[in-house]
Amino acid sequence: MDGKKTEDRIKEIEKYISASNNPTKLRDITYRLLATNKDEVKLTLSNEKEEYETTVPTISGKEMYNSLVNEPPSHKNLENNIGYIYPGTLKEGEIKEIMTSFMNKKGIVVDLRCYPSDFIVFSMGNFLMPKPTAFVKFKNHNQKKLEGFYTTKPLKVGVNFPDYYKGKIAILVNEQTQSAAEYAVMALQVAPKAKVFGSQTAGADGNVSEIILPGGFKTYMTGIGVYYPNGAETQQIGIKIDVPIKPTVQSVREGRDIVLEKALEYLK
Repeated sequence: MDGKKTEDRIKEIEKYISASNNPTKLRDITYRLLATNKDEVKLTLSNEKEEYETTVPTISGKEMYNSLVNEPPSHKNLENNIGYIYPGTLKEGEIKEIMTSFMNKKGIVVDLRCYPSDFIVFSMGNFLMPKPTAFVKFKNHNQKKLEGFYTTKPLKVGVNFPDYYKGKIAILVNEQTQSAAEYAVMALQVAPKAKVFGSQTAGADGNVSEIILPGGFKTYMTGIGVYYPNGAETQQIGIKIDVPIKPTVQSVREGRDIVLEKALEYLK
């Protein structure tokens, strides 16, 4: 950009970015990579054939965001009797209706490469479990003694439900999977035939605690520790992934979603 290498531009920006791990830091840097006060920028680009230069006019951040917002519907039918759910555009309570219609599907994709617009941990989890199943426990500070910490008993998802969904479930994740999305993955991945596909998640799960600083400034920190029932950490690390896979430059150029492709191989 304007003669500056992308790696150097990243180094300039990263000191201002707060993130729990590197993939998430790069995610947030991406939004700022082409930020400028100039009316136009000179870019050096490359494709499969050549490297070339071009000058492009700039637009406001709001215009850019509006041009990129094109989220998929909350659910749809895929080939081979497979259902697809995108929690980022769910209406409140819609997941119950969707799951009722998907109970005879061969497989279900839950694409959590987004932030859920509705809380589905229990409303969806109750369809997927034959019985209550532990999926998370927390570490909190001792508010009575104002010192030390304690770990809660594991929280369970699901009910005694012999007619639970018995098909395969593929859960998709990446660095966009953060907070409530990570919590949802933890709950859904304990279903009998569920597998998680993708790359490292944000590792930023847990309640948000606000800290007011002098001068009217404020910041945030995670208010509780979030762990798997066996004590494995999630914060900074991210959610347990069964099949690691992430997009390549070539797959992006071809317009392919290879994470979804890999998941469909499992479901078929």
